[in-house]
Amino acid sequence: MSDVTRQLEQDHREIMGHLDAIRAANYKREVAVQELRLAKGKILRHHAEEARAVYAPMLQDRACAAMATEFQALMQAISVDILAFFERYDLKAEATLGIEFAMDLSSLTQRLRTRIRQEEEQLYPLYRQELARTTVR
Repeated sequence: MSDVTRQLEQDHREIMGHLDAIRAANYKREVAVQELRLAKGKILRHHAEEARAVYAPMLQDRACAAMATEFQALMQAISVDILAFFERYDLKAEATLGIEFAMDLSSLTQRLRTRIRQEEEQLYPLYRQELARTTVR
């Protein structure tokens, strides 16, 4: 497994850990503030690294450009929703953490879990396969 995908998969675990910690702490405000801030920073760094290290080279390779384009488009759509979530619950602005927050967090978490599974089962194996193929040349 490449170091890049290993680190991206570690990012996935950390991001989900931050979001799961909020629910585990029963949505306590001080925990939510800290964990959302950490999750947001990790997600933004993760997306930038994925774009640079995974999508950029895959988009240049005709054998995997179509899948890379599809995954990148889906990620951009999810990113809009993720950023909207963080904007909506800008915890510095004293947003309330009621049932709506819990439902929105649950929905976001489920979408991310699905996306992560797709990346780890489809995108990253293709990336590693293409990396191995182009390294062998």
